[in-house]
Amino acid sequence: IFGHTIFVASTDGFVYAFSLDGKLLWKFNSGNSIEASPMVAENKVIIGNLEGNVFAIDIKSGKEVWKYTTDGQVNGSVNSVITTKETLVLIPSYDFALHCVHLKTGKPVWKCPTSNYLNGTPSTDNKIAVIGGCDSKIHLIDIGSGKEKDSIQAGTYIAESAALWGDMAFVGDYNGIFTGVNISE
Repeated sequence: IFGHTIFVASTDGFVYAFSLDGKLLWKFNSGNSIEASPMVAENKVIIGNLEGNVFAIDIKSGKEVWKYTTDGQVNGSVNSVITTKETLVLIPSYDFALHCVHLKTGKPVWKCPTSNYLNGTPSTDNKIAVIGGCDSKIHLIDIGSGKEKDSIQAGTYIAESAALWGDMAFVGDYNGIFTGVNISE
């Protein structure tokens, strides 16, 4: 929910915008199933689909502002990063990479490779992106350079998002192990 509008993504491939009383305001066809929640930033609704396409949709009209394509499906939600210059969008993909694009244009900033699928939503403190992968690692990626600062081996694959608290990132894996990592070191 943003302002007085509810945004819903669906496995039917559509993003829906509803008023708080349930009236359909607009719907946008992404062309493929959507499994993650939409993100709203700077009057845009951002969503990725299982075809690997990420769309920025105008919050008022429901029209496409830009489209960015990865080489694998996007299962996790995207997240925004606020830098001193602009807002960026972090995109997890099944193409074994975390992508970063400009929020205004959808143009790529960087792409950080991993060694397996990325399912969860990347977490960030606006300096470091933290994401677990199906490569059983917690990846710490520098927002400025797009380079991996560190990766920490977990017991098995990680398909959920990390929670950040101060200098710590916390994430659970499929073995039920909960790991805390200091992201400031």
